[in-house]
Amino acid sequence: SSIYYDSSSPDGSGWGAGSASKNIVSERNRRRKLNERLFALRAVVPNITKMDKASIIKDAIEHIQELHEQERRIRAEILELEYGKLRNNHCLPMDLEESFGVSPCKRKKKRVE
Repeated sequence: SSIYYDSSSPDGSGWGAGSASKNIVSERNRRRKLNERLFALRAVVPNITKMDKASIIKDAIEHIQELHEQERRIRAEILELEYGKLRNNHCLPMDLEESFGVSPCKRKKKRVE
């Protein structure tokens, strides 16, 4: 198929109806979307070191890894606090009993007469 310039084309690209012109428009749209998403990523990731695409992605990966580590620490702290609170009450839920290998709850038995 031949490619010719047509300023009245409906997509505004100025190219005729050849398959190459469709590829050009598709590639242009793909790059535009990628740049928009990189801009959005740059807006939510702190401490971007450089503005090139590779650096933005690298910084985003490092930020996500830091968030995962922070989540792990917080979850461990919550578990430790819950365990300490429950241990003080002499009663652990079944899942914690299995995880920590402790004996079942020490509950007062009701008197049956």
